[in-house]
Order: sequence, then C-alpha cells, then structure tokens
Amino acid sequence: MNWLKKSDKHVLILVTAVAFGISSCSEGNKKYLKRTASNWQKYVNEISGKQPKLTNTVLLVLKSKECEPCIEEIDWWNNFITESSTLNVYMIIIEKYETTFTTFLDHNEFEINAFRDETGLVLEQQLVPKTPVKLYIDKKGDVRFLESININSNPENFYNKISQIID
Repeated sequence: MNWLKKSDKHVLILVTAVAFGISSCSEGNKKYLKRTASNWQKYVNEISGKQPKLTNTVLLVLKSKECEPCIEEIDWWNNFITESSTLNVYMIIIEKYETTFTTFLDHNEFEINAFRDETGLVLEQQLVPKTPVKLYIDKKGDVRFLESININSNPENFYNKISQIID
C-alpha cells in the first residue's frame, strides 16, 4: 500500500468499514424480523397500558432529539395517515420526560398516535437494533421489513414494498 497517499488510505479504510457495516446490518436485522405483533403488543401495553391493533402496521421508533431528515420522514408519514385508511401508523418515542415528549409532538404538529417509552425499553427488549427505525408488521402479525430512518431513507419506497403485500 505504499503507492497510496496517506489521505487515500483513510478513504479506503472508511469505504471498507462502511461496506462491512452495511452488510452486517442487514444480517443483524434478521433477529428483529423474528419479533411478532404479539411481542410488540406486550411491549406497547407495558409502556402505555393500551392495546392498539398492531397488524398491518408501520411503527416508527425514534428519540425526541432526532436529526432533521428523520423528522422530515416522520412528517411524510404524518401526511400519509390522513390519506390512508388501510394502514395503521404509530410512533414510539424514547423520551424520559412527559413535557419534552408533548413539546416534540406539538412543535412538529404530528398527529400520528404516539407512545412514550420512558426508559428505552424497546432497545432493552431488543425489539429494534437502534433508533431511528421503521418497521412493518403484516396482517399475520409478522415483522416483514425493518429499515433505518436517515438521510438516505425513502418512505415512499418503504410504502411501495408494503403495498405489494397489502394488495
């Protein structure tokens, strides 16, 4: 590697690390896809005392201090729910304080039904690998898709995958 400049070596290391990270993420998601609506139902009941229908559902799991691209995607889902009657959409927000949770929802004008996870139980119970993520639970109660919410994510593509199953 003597023929590479020092800066090129750093780029090569970074590209290799990113490529490895991407491939290991998809492998790592397999265990989260084995979770069922029943697992999620128990968790949601534990954090909220409620029993929403979690089949044919998109869950958006995030913290109240997520980046702007994440908020933009949540906003897309917020607009989507006003037009869709076939898909349930819920947010799970990891936030210790009730006032911060409420302010987050009010400030962003989100109308999606949201549940507050005070302690990060969703991570502790290993229902998701990290935040922010979105996942789809099908009509049978199986988690079918799990993807990160980030600058590269596209909610329309995610919905298109879901709509192929719904139809």
